[in-house]
Amino acid sequence: MRNQDGLTLIELVVSMVLVAVLAAWAIPSLSHLLQQQRLTVRTNELVTALHLARTTAIQRGVDVMLCASADGMNCGSNAGYTPGWLVFEDRERNGLVDAGERVLSIRRFDDPSGPSITGNRMVADYVSFDRRGYSRTLAGAFQAGTLTLCGEVGEGRAITLNRVGRVRASRVHCPDMPSGA
Repeated sequence: MRNQDGLTLIELVVSMVLVAVLAAWAIPSLSHLLQQQRLTVRTNELVTALHLARTTAIQRGVDVMLCASADGMNCGSNAGYTPGWLVFEDRERNGLVDAGERVLSIRRFDDPSGPSITGNRMVADYVSFDRRGYSRTLAGAFQAGTLTLCGEVGEGRAITLNRVGRVRASRVHCPDMPSGA
């Protein structure tokens, strides 16, 4: 009797079929996991930028602004915060990066597959912190609102800013996003 050292053709084919079935089952789950991870990372980056702005305002005793920015140099974006944002010391309290004002952070996203980021009316364009860390509009009124991040699978995150500048993130459902897209 001889010893067998290899696989028969039938054993090899059955193994390949099992691998193919497992891969077909796992790949959609992996895609969903990657989309969730993108959403979580972008949420954490925005929360970190808000914390940076508030902490810097308190430590340096100056107003600091986080604004939506499409080009990474100026405030303003028709797409909300989706293309990116800018954090800077706004010593003039005019919402513009003026000469001599320190830019603290620039974040630009060229990846079209990332989540959309929009703010409600009070935080649609910017979030500003005064020297005490309170969120204030450029006119001086208190500023509170929600920034919503919506991913490709209908899942989202809400970053809520209260009147004293505290930031909180929570999970939300984005109803107008196609589920499973």
